[in-house]
This record gives sequence, structure tokens and C-alpha cells, in this order.
Amino acid sequence: MELVNAKNAGCRSRLKRSHGARRMDTVPRGYRLARLLMAGTSGLNAEDELFRLRLLEDEPALGVSIAWAKRLNAVLRRQVAGNLDELLTAAASTMLARFAAGLRRDFGAINASLALP
Repeated sequence: MELVNAKNAGCRSRLKRSHGARRMDTVPRGYRLARLLMAGTSGLNAEDELFRLRLLEDEPALGVSIAWAKRLNAVLRRQVAGNLDELLTAAASTMLARFAAGLRRDFGAINASLALP
């Protein structure tokens, strides 16, 4: 099974697969796709795990962005110690660079909230 990316008029990526693939109407979108990509793999069914694996194989930059988002999430939830400035700088090479730039504009407020108990 091979994934092929194509962009439709709405700038959303569609995924096609040959032989025995997930139907286009069952490809997760929005919140469900975000949960599928951000969640651990232990709670996924076989079809979702295969979809996730193939998507990340086809789009390695997406995997880098997900890893960055997970690190940001852990720092903001105070689950791990981390330098927010370094984390935002690291985002420049990800698909989330524009999002990180927005966070950088609010850097003072975000950093202050991390310093408060």
C-alpha cells in the first residue's frame, strides 16, 4: 500500500491508497486526525496504526512537527523542564514555524506563566 499526496481546491491533503486501503470517506480529519497523530500508539486500532505509520513514512516533516508539538505540550503542562526560547527556535525548521512565531510574539506572557506556581 502506498500513500500518495494530492491537494484539492480546499488545500487539504487527500490520501489515496491502492489495494485494500482505507476509503477516502473514512480518512480522519480535524480533531480526530490531530488526536491520532498526537496520541500514543498503544490505544490505536490496527487500521489507525497502519494509517498513522504510512502517513509518517510518506511525510517525514510531519513527524518532526509532531515531535516538536509534543515537546511544547509537555513544557507548557510542566511535565518536563524546558527552555521555551530554545523550543520556539527549534520550531523554525518545522511545519509549525508560523505557529511558533505567533507564540514568540507572546513570549513574555507565556514565559511568565511558566514561572508562576
